[in-house]
Amino acid sequence: KILSGLPTALFEQLQSTNQEFIQRDGMLYIFGGYGYSAAAGAHQTFPNLTAINVDSLTNAIVNNTAIDSYFRQIEDVHFKVTGGQIGYLDSTFYLVGGQLFDGSYNPMGPDMGPGFTQVYSEEIRKFKIVDNKESLIITNYTSIVDTDELHRRDYNMSPQFFPNGEKGFTVFSGVFQKTV
Repeated sequence: KILSGLPTALFEQLQSTNQEFIQRDGMLYIFGGYGYSAAAGAHQTFPNLTAINVDSLTNAIVNNTAIDSYFRQIEDVHFKVTGGQIGYLDSTFYLVGGQLFDGSYNPMGPDMGPGFTQVYSEEIRKFKIVDNKESLIITNYTSIVDTDELHRRDYNMSPQFFPNGEKGFTVFSGVFQKTV
């Protein structure tokens, strides 16, 4: 009920599943997610980055005051991902793996029943977010494509120190294999 008064694009993304999310300096950043969009009349992967001021939102909910000003959202096709992971290292965000899934889920496959579109990102998307508390700007965007190792979704990723002392991330398992 609290979210129902928010703009449609924001409300729909926040009710989705398998979003990528990370909290930095009191801001919760949410990327993508899969769910039903009444505006589109279909299930889809959302192409949004949403920033939420967590402390201010919590205070507004406790005090029963308006919450709208504690959310900001931009649309960017690079964030149309569900089932990936997000990491943060040295002021850079890393959106790893995941997929774009549009249409109703049907375990029998895309050609049976209602059908769907499923495209694995097979990428590490690196970028910075310039967040001046009024707007969100994406800078320094680059991507690394690896169709074998990054053909994954719904997995765990953890920060790691490698044997040479370098910091990075390790991706554990994930579905599905490219050839199966």
